[in-house]
Amino acid sequence: MCVPATESRESELVNGAVVFDLFHTLVDTEHLRPPGFRTIDAVGAAIGADAGAFAAFWASAYHERETSMRELADLVADYCKQAGLEFTASAWREVDALFGVCRDDALRRPDPAIVKLVAALATQTSVAVLSNCDVREVREWRASPLAEHIAVFGRSCEIGVMKPDVRSYRWVLQRLGIEAPDATFVGNGITGLRISRRVASGGGVTAGCRGISRRGSEQVGS
Repeated sequence: MCVPATESRESELVNGAVVFDLFHTLVDTEHLRPPGFRTIDAVGAAIGADAGAFAAFWASAYHERETSMRELADLVADYCKQAGLEFTASAWREVDALFGVCRDDALRRPDPAIVKLVAALATQTSVAVLSNCDVREVREWRASPLAEHIAVFGRSCEIGVMKPDVRSYRWVLQRLGIEAPDATFVGNGITGLRISRRVASGGGVTAGCRGISRRGSEQVGS
């Protein structure tokens, strides 16, 4: 889980909109994961699939999962049909629940310090979320205490493209009604750094959970 910004760092963010990544930035799943639990293994076991074949299918469906509104359990149904496996309505519900392990609770019960930070920012500027995610992954978003403070919620499954594609950031910026230099992107990795270089037209602003750095767009590593 990321560490909330200090008051001085927080004040640096309020000159324009703040766009957060979601998982492993605003919410974290790992502390909620049952010991040894891997979603792909659990789903494969539930449908009686060959582990290797199902893992290969699931990897091949990554782009579709992240850029379409298809339910993950429906994709599993596709696999079962191809593999000649029975997939009943009760199996659909079981698989759907497995996909929610960790993620649902992470959205419903984020770190209170993160909620406090986002709420404080939202009183001073527009706050948005931009996440590479499938439709099942964020089903519980509206039940999250973070949701009421977010002006724009961008899901790659809805937008149709994933970060670091510049179109995903433009989608959010257009809905915020701002230009790229007026936005701070906050994430847990290098994706935000890449996009600041590609989107910003002036002094690019890049951010990480453990500290905010302001760099000229030409200086941001790809």
